[in-house]
Amino acid sequence: MNEKFITLPIMSESLIKNQKFSKCNIEESISNYLHLLLTSSFGECDFDEEFGCEIWDMDFNNVVSNNKLKYAITDSLLKSIKSNEKRLSNVEVIIEIEQEENSTKNKTSIKKRVYVITKGVINKTNEAFEYRENFYIGPLSY
Repeated sequence: MNEKFITLPIMSESLIKNQKFSKCNIEESISNYLHLLLTSSFGECDFDEEFGCEIWDMDFNNVVSNNKLKYAITDSLLKSIKSNEKRLSNVEVIIEIEQEENSTKNKTSIKKRVYVITKGVINKTNEAFEYRENFYIGPLSY
């Protein structure tokens, strides 16, 4: 497939100078878009109030159990991908959560590491697709 997509982040200098943008293949383009969905909270993007993911609404909520958090993130992300990323079908989202404790001389902090695995099929090529990302939420310090 010779189709090329614009890479992220978009370099504003290229836009201003009317230069060509860096290009990528469909797999990288979908991965970039999934990253945008994961790192955007609902209402953050003016063009679409429903663009994003519920993860950031729970960032500092330390009361929610890992199972509830896992279910909420999975459900939110799956809905968001299905409504925003039309290049994928048969989408499956797998979430794993681990709690990590980091201690220094004067303080201890607890964070939850969220592992996200997104699987699906690229509609144009009928090829399997997999995207993995992880990040921390819920910085609790004591």
